Amino acid sequence: MLKDLRIEAAKPTDAAKIGDLYVASRAVALSFLHEVHTPNEMRAWVRDTLLVRGTTWIARVGDDLSGFMTLDNDEIDQLYLHPEMRRRGIGSALVA
Repeated sequence: MLKDLRIEAAKPTDAAKIGDLYVASRAVALSFLHEVHTPNEMRAWVRDTLLVRGTTWIARVGDDLSGFMTLDNDEIDQLYLHPEMRRRGIGSALVA
């Protein structure tokens, strides 16, 4: 586990960084999927839909956004990590 890892509730001002992380993570982890939405459309969906309809938690290492998890009621709806921050316990910390 990273010493300087912080988990906190997402704020509307985090939307752009969450959107960027979502796009970057999907590009690496799900590169085999055909893109049906542009990166800007995905960022808008994060801002206008994801952050509005669910409860989103973010993980920061230092000042950098390293991951996020969105809950739909008590179920995990979305869980993404920055591609360079995988396998460091961030996803487990978000789930916990």
